[in-house]
Amino acid sequence: QGGEELVRELEKNLAEAVESQRASARHDIRASVDVEPASLSMRDGSRLRGVTGDVSAGGCLLLLGRPLMVGDVYRLVFDRAELDVAPAYALCGRARQVQPDAFEMGCRFLESVTLPSAPPTEKGGLL
Repeated sequence: QGGEELVRELEKNLAEAVESQRASARHDIRASVDVEPASLSMRDGSRLRGVTGDVSAGGCLLLLGRPLMVGDVYRLVFDRAELDVAPAYALCGRARQVQPDAFEMGCRFLESVTLPSAPPTEKGGLL
């Protein structure tokens, strides 16, 4: 096998390994979310508004106009009309810039959340 073929095989195996280690399945759900620091000493009334890219019982992917600090804990408040999930605390595990004014963050919930079993509304919802 050539070097490029080996790299492609390694990428495929890595993606499969990561997916198999997930504790819960991801669902492509777009819902509005407000994000604020979890620490009471850091709460100054400012919130970031963004959307989810996907959600699972163990965490979510957030799309925001500013990055979150990796390693910090945040309080996530979902628009209950779009995603009926109670506010949750989550640890920001990764962040990357996807466009000049858009950032993607992977967050892990500190406690599992219960996702609604009913189909989501048209405004929020599954893709």
